[in-house]
Amino acid sequence: MGSFVRVKDTLILHILCSALLLLCCPGMAGAAQPLVITDTAESFHLGGPSLDILEDKTAALTINDVTSPEYAGRFQPNHKKIVNFGMTQSAFWLRFTIASADSGNRSWLLFLDQPLVDQADLYQARADGSFTVHRAGAAVLMSRRELPSRNILLPLALDPSSPRTLYLRVWIPGRAQFPLTVMTREAYRNLEFSRQNLLSAYSGFMLSFILLALFLFLLLQNRTYLYFLLYLTTHLFSQLALHGYLHSWLFAEQPWLHQQSVLLFWNLAIIAGIAFARHFLQTGSYAPLLDKLLRWSVMAGLVLLPLAPFAPPLLFKQLLNSIMMAASLLVIIASAVCYRRGFSAALYFLLSRIAIYLGALVFTLANLGLIPATLTIQNIFLFSSAINVIFIALALGEQYKVLNRRVNGLINELRSEINERTAANQALEAEITERKKLEREIVKITDEERRSISHELHDGLCQELTAARLRFDSLSERFAETGLTTEVQPLGRLLEESVEHAYSLSRGLWVTDSKGTGVPLDLWEQGRQLSQQSGIRIEVEQKQGCVACCSDNLSQVQQIAREALMNAVKHANATSIILRIVCTPETGILLEVSDNGQGFAPQQGRGGNMGIRIMKHRASMIGGTLKIADRTGEGVRVICNAPCCGA
Repeated sequence: MGSFVRVKDTLILHILCSALLLLCCPGMAGAAQPLVITDTAESFHLGGPSLDILEDKTAALTINDVTSPEYAGRFQPNHKKIVNFGMTQSAFWLRFTIASADSGNRSWLLFLDQPLVDQADLYQARADGSFTVHRAGAAVLMSRRELPSRNILLPLALDPSSPRTLYLRVWIPGRAQFPLTVMTREAYRNLEFSRQNLLSAYSGFMLSFILLALFLFLLLQNRTYLYFLLYLTTHLFSQLALHGYLHSWLFAEQPWLHQQSVLLFWNLAIIAGIAFARHFLQTGSYAPLLDKLLRWSVMAGLVLLPLAPFAPPLLFKQLLNSIMMAASLLVIIASAVCYRRGFSAALYFLLSRIAIYLGALVFTLANLGLIPATLTIQNIFLFSSAINVIFIALALGEQYKVLNRRVNGLINELRSEINERTAANQALEAEITERKKLEREIVKITDEERRSISHELHDGLCQELTAARLRFDSLSERFAETGLTTEVQPLGRLLEESVEHAYSLSRGLWVTDSKGTGVPLDLWEQGRQLSQQSGIRIEVEQKQGCVACCSDNLSQVQQIAREALMNAVKHANATSIILRIVCTPETGILLEVSDNGQGFAPQQGRGGNMGIRIMKHRASMIGGTLKIADRTGEGVRVICNAPCCGA
């Protein structure tokens, strides 16, 4: 029964206030319905039929202008739950009447839930016809506000005995959206406490992903994670700036810096978001045309960056909105195209974009009054932003899975190729080993043939020629008796030269080696014979670590030594040759042949290229190396290193 009486009294008061206003203020015919404040609640939404609105396109009207009879009739009734005029440069005058039926004498505030409004001036009429002005807004220093806060808060002096008509002038070169609420100070504190808790949770959530992105970038050095890090960071700071927290924390006394920080972080968030989308979706590979358009969007954002302090705020915001809308549409299309072309992670990226736009849709529906404007709805952008980040994290995880599958596939292919090449290398090594074995056999056979020919020359032709020469010498007396000495002397010289030539050929083909019998190489004899024939002093130094040499490589080194000696004797014009050979199982075989001749001169045909190639071939056949140190005019030094196969 008591509640029924209270409602009845409220309705009667409402009707009386309306009639009083119509009678006392003829110029306000058709004015908005008063907002009745009762004990039933701590907050009352101010909108819809409670507001009359006058658009001031010049932003030059004063309170005296709008309260004059000329302008009083120009106010238009409001039909929206939340006043929203979109992007505009106009100032707006909001006229409303509040009738207080609050018996608790509570302190009331006018709360404008739009921290970015530059100016918000509340005019309350005094008894003498003048007005009390309360100012707030982003362009007002925090220290000059009556109620310092990141939000737009204006004190209300309500009189329970009579309704009061108030005028609110609001101006922002940008999104003219003015959600108004009349609430008690306690209700505002509770609301702000809930919002700060929500923002703290959101900030902690974003910071955790920022640290994760930083860790992944430092670990993988992948630019995609760098752009993800920049996107998260700029997105967090843009949200803090849009909700007025950076203003209250950093720029409370620098309104201009606050305005620039909002534009800066908003612009950077757009640029980082587009760059991250390009690199993550790999549009250069999956959608080249869209990649070019997105790259132009990034360039447009970069061009706008230095223009923010100089461009008109409304124009700058309109350009940013245009870039953001165009780039968002391109990113959605690119996500769908990349997904259809086989990039599975693009599906989660597409869902992240959809989450953002669903948040924008819900927020718009709340502004139009189609759905309740709850705390969650008013902060829907924070929730949609968090869901967006979750989907992006899922997209990165899917991308990692795809890359992991690709890497595993490449590893398997690489292993298969390595196995194939290993098998081919093993077959090649076996072939090379067999070929070297055959080469060794061929060299041995060649050496045997040389030795056999040398023996045949020595024991056959040389002996026969020597016998012929001796027989010729025994007939010299008979040739003298018959007077044929002069005629047969050339024949004697020819026989003698033939004997010497045959023996020279025999010695040239003669090779002494060691076959495990303990007989060392007879390099001294070879050097002695060459020294006698050429008249060149030849010194031979030979050291062996084993009493009985069992290295098959030593015979090849002997051939190299013989070839080097022959080259030095025939072509060096040297007066001294030193041959040194050292063989130990620990250090291997070392051969050095040096002379003091004229040096290597290819044009003189010293030894010919064939001799050098033969020596190098013999060295490589036994796994050794051959170096020729040539100093023109100072002689040549032939060095051969080979392993000792008896090690």
